[in-house]
Amino acid sequence: MELTFRDSEPGDLAMASDAVYGMWFRKDYGEHLGRLIADAYATMHYRNADLRVTAVLDGEPEGICFVRTVPGETDTSDFDSFSEEEGFDVAMGDMHILHRADEGLKREFRIDSDAEILLLMVGSRSRGRGIGRKLLDETVSRLSDMGCGSFMLFTDDDCDYGFYDKIGMRRRGMVIVDFHGYPLKRIAYAQEIPKKN
Repeated sequence: MELTFRDSEPGDLAMASDAVYGMWFRKDYGEHLGRLIADAYATMHYRNADLRVTAVLDGEPEGICFVRTVPGETDTSDFDSFSEEEGFDVAMGDMHILHRADEGLKREFRIDSDAEILLLMVGSRSRGRGIGRKLLDETVSRLSDMGCGSFMLFTDDDCDYGFYDKIGMRRRGMVIVDFHGYPLKRIAYAQEIPKKN
């Protein structure tokens, strides 16, 4: 198993899209709309990030981490091309629910950092092999090289958030949001970045 890291390329978006489609969007929005949302979601985070790292396993992209270090509003125009699709309004409403929860967590728990991980994803065939941890370590090293002293991320219990607890990240806050009648835990993590010697 040869694992390397490189700057992400637009071609890596197919792996990222497949991963988010399989994990979230297929079950929530069905095959057709789920695929459109997954493609737009991966592209949106790629475009809004200024640090993009891809984990390459045996020559194939198997993980991505997209990070924003410059504050600003998220450009969601990637979703405009299919705004007439049935179910689009529900999907966008869901995205707004999560965004409002994240903004509320930032305010309530006074979370501020130099960087925000927008998307950290490992392909389904490579999960459980330590790639996520190594990808996060590589990303944090690059953030340190950029002069960042801390980072944050938001996740929920629809993901493997135990991963962040297991690797020792600091849970800063949690809120429960009504997600189609289901109580979804939205969780904020923040971490200081150790200075390199």
